[in-house]
Amino acid sequence: MSAPPPGGILITRPEPAASATASLLGGRGYQVQVAPMLVIEPVPKLPVLRVQAILATSANALPALSAYDETTRILAVGDATASQALAMGFRRVLSAGRDAEALAQLARDQLNPKTVRCCWSAAAGRDCHWRWICARADFASFAAWPIAG
Repeated sequence: MSAPPPGGILITRPEPAASATASLLGGRGYQVQVAPMLVIEPVPKLPVLRVQAILATSANALPALSAYDETTRILAVGDATASQALAMGFRRVLSAGRDAEALAQLARDQLNPKTVRCCWSAAAGRDCHWRWICARADFASFAAWPIAG
């Protein structure tokens, strides 16, 4: 393996992912500095709604879904989020494999946009990401669960 380039790497991910990334990169010889830009705080369990699927854009959101039945279908943005959903006991999990665009495509492929409401939870004023995904998936209506904070 070649030597890492000069300079350091600033890791801004929230914990515990920031420390895990720092450990991985430090083990490869990089100089790292951890400075999380976000703090992930647990929220109350989300209300259980009748849904065709839940679109998960982060493994950090999954603990709020603990009241849902193990047969609830989860469409995850990537493999790490899908793995976490499986580890939590969800049995019907699909991974989009990369990003929000791929998740929107997976939702288009798996769900009927004419009969599905696209719901999301986000901090007040932070719903633009979900609106974009749902619009890209051609869902006709939207609903939000605002979370204080």
